Amino acid sequence: MKRSLALALAIAAALVIPVSAFAQLTFNGYYRVGGTYWVPSSGPNALQYGDRLRLNVSYSAPEDLYGVKFRLQGDGTPFYASQKVSQYGIINAFNANNPSMLQYGYAFIKLAGGMVGVSAGKLDVTDYEVEQRYVEDQYLANTVFSDELRPGDPELGGQRGNTTGVMLQTFPFENLSVAAYVHTDGSDAFSGTHDLGFSAYYLLPGIGKLLFNSSLGHYSVATTGPGAVSDDLGKSSADLAFSFTAARNLTATAGLRYDGDTVYGSAYDAATSAVAIVDYDLSELLPMTIDLATDLDFANANSYVEGEVNYSISPLLKARAYGEYDSTASVVKMLFANKCNTYLFGGEFVFPVMKKAELIAGANYGDQTSLAFPLLVWVNF
Repeated sequence: MKRSLALALAIAAALVIPVSAFAQLTFNGYYRVGGTYWVPSSGPNALQYGDRLRLNVSYSAPEDLYGVKFRLQGDGTPFYASQKVSQYGIINAFNANNPSMLQYGYAFIKLAGGMVGVSAGKLDVTDYEVEQRYVEDQYLANTVFSDELRPGDPELGGQRGNTTGVMLQTFPFENLSVAAYVHTDGSDAFSGTHDLGFSAYYLLPGIGKLLFNSSLGHYSVATTGPGAVSDDLGKSSADLAFSFTAARNLTATAGLRYDGDTVYGSAYDAATSAVAIVDYDLSELLPMTIDLATDLDFANANSYVEGEVNYSISPLLKARAYGEYDSTASVVKMLFANKCNTYLFGGEFVFPVMKKAELIAGANYGDQTSLAFPLLVWVNF
């Protein structure tokens, strides 16, 4: 239902665009394919592989007065070399039975001379959040956000489409935006305050950005059992963050969040957390970027920390080092592995091939995945 509603809204918006405007549609994305040779702590060595196709499509009228955006994605199920492959990512990207096929899909329009904005569909609204910018390694691949309900799981943005509904944005005066959104999916849509949320940001020119996001009560498609929908305001979520941008090539964000209830089990209930993200581009001194991020849940003694360093050795060779620690070993499964690690660290070399392709080869070690030697081919389009 969620995918059908969002896709219908996206198609409806596209139909009102003049036919001549389709020449201005933007298409981009990537295809990646690769495998990992495993050297486990016990048992035989093995080769496992998989792929992904991601397609982004968007249209925006001049001055972003209206438009539509959506993303289709398909991940081929990781397979061992001894198994027969039944579906690749390119198939899953257009498979309506794939729950993650439509990552997001929504239409937007600005009214009253740009003072009001309306977005509807499977939302990807990033105005009220900050995310890591320089995390590139696919074996780490867990972006931290300022508006997340747990590490790597934002509520409104991050191109995940976690909220299907309608958002009304207002811009009452320069540098300020206040927004309200409502969930429209689920069997009990519009039935209580749990469907509502509020967001805001305030820009401090030359200094940074103050961000706020919240939901009233606990939204869920489940009406009974643990994590069920609730209008209890004690089960609301809220986050407040400040992103500092005054220093050249540096973005440093710090925030606090509270989530009274989650769909992730008791390990994350009543989470009171601190979130921090640091992205630093040293290119004026060295051809290097540094990315550090953490999500520390004090109430439940959960902690997630990750970091990455990228260094351009030459136009034909880049080096990357990365590491992460997840106290719950549940945040993200390693690429081509059906396991989460408590800790993972590794490094790789990136070889540019032509203009839009890369060959990535390296090694990593995780407490659950053990020693692995991954190889990826990445093609942007």
